[in-house]
Amino acid sequence: MSKGARTRERILATASDLFHARGMNATTLGEVLRAADVGKGQFYQHFEGRDDLVLRVLERRRDELAAAFAAPLETWDDLRAFMWLFLESQRAFGFERGCPVGTPAYALQPEQAAARAELKAIFDHMRGRVEAFLRAESVPDPRAKAHFTLAAVQGAMLLGLLDREAETVEAVLDEAFAHLRE
Repeated sequence: MSKGARTRERILATASDLFHARGMNATTLGEVLRAADVGKGQFYQHFEGRDDLVLRVLERRRDELAAAFAAPLETWDDLRAFMWLFLESQRAFGFERGCPVGTPAYALQPEQAAARAELKAIFDHMRGRVEAFLRAESVPDPRAKAHFTLAAVQGAMLLGLLDREAETVEAVLDEAFAHLRE
């Protein structure tokens, strides 16, 4: 990997971490540059500006989630693992961070159309995978149930942030999973 590619990667990794920890719109470009130990000149060699950085971070998250969810949802155990993957992510951060996709969606400003479109594409991909599984299982109204699944997971993540423990998140996920299997 070239020096320039390493610098770009360091900026992306730093921004991704800060956006997840502090919020996409609460993190300044200056904070990203200081944490990544790069200057503005280096930054602008790789990105058009802050909005471009936000979009590239969201694309990175899309790719990370696609890799994490690469295994097909073929069984109910697969669906359960998909839902619990979010809990494990939150647990890894000590229940101090929300969903790396849901949290930025909450923070979107009206003018952030490109970021909104990227986040929507990520959620649509996840919903589509869940919907396809539910359709294959002949679950009634699989699209609505897929939306419900994502909403339940996001709600569980939010409650995990508030309670700072797994018990509430697990209870919500258990209830949502049981509802899907009815």
